[in-house]
Formats: sequence, structure tokens, C-alpha cells
Amino acid sequence: MRIITLSIATLLHFQHLFAFECSVKNIQGRYAMALSGTGIAQDPPGIIPFVGPVAGIGIANLKNDASLELVEHLNGAGQIIENIKLKGTFSVTKNCEGEASAINTFNNKEHKYKFVVSAKGQKIILIMTHPTSPILSAELTKIDTL
Repeated sequence: MRIITLSIATLLHFQHLFAFECSVKNIQGRYAMALSGTGIAQDPPGIIPFVGPVAGIGIANLKNDASLELVEHLNGAGQIIENIKLKGTFSVTKNCEGEASAINTFNNKEHKYKFVVSAKGQKIILIMTHPTSPILSAELTKIDTL
């Protein structure tokens, strides 16, 4: 009985040693992004200048210095906008919750996001949270490490 107890204790100890802890370093990398949502009417026009369904794809680079770069391609209610570039910063807590802020080059508007990290840093799920933003969510899947 003592051997079994010792073995379980050893396994629990090793599980803790190999547990994933979120940090900027652990989630840095290049991610493929798929987003969807709804553009909403805003006066003056907001981040995305159309009303209706929105879909998009892109590449996100999360860097070891907590900076980020995104390139997005959007289809909003039939209006195509390509190569929207965003630059900004992000932070993440040990429990895998994070925030990001970026400025886009399409109309110099600020984007704000909340996100969670899953699959040991291989996936990020986010929503836009800026008060004048469209209703958007996205899923990012890690391609590789920078």
C-alpha cells in the first residue's frame, strides 16, 4: 500500500512540474486567425465601417516583448477590405486570461480585446471589447514559434 501511495504522490509532483503556465514567453508565436461577427451602426463610423455580417482571416504575431502585429482580411456585408495591419501590445496572466490593444492602419482606430489561452498555448479565443467596436470573436491557432 505504501508503494502505491508513493507512486501517486510522485505522479502528482511531476504533473505540477509539467503543468502549463501562461506567460508572454509561453504564448509568443505566429497564429492563424479566423474571425466572425456583426458590424453595428455607429455615429460617427467606428472601427469597421459597415453594418451586417463580418467574416475574416489573418495572421497574428505575438512577440516575446509583449508586442503584437496582425494582418487581417475582412468581408463585411459584401465589402472586402484587405491587408488591414494592426500593431499593439498584449498581456496575459498565469491563469491564461489576457488583454490586447492595437491601432489599425485602415482608419487609425484602436481595437481592444479580451482573450483566453487554451491547449497549452496552441489556441487563443478572443472578443473585441472596445465600446465602439463591432460584435466580433476570433479563434487563433498557433502555426509556429517566433
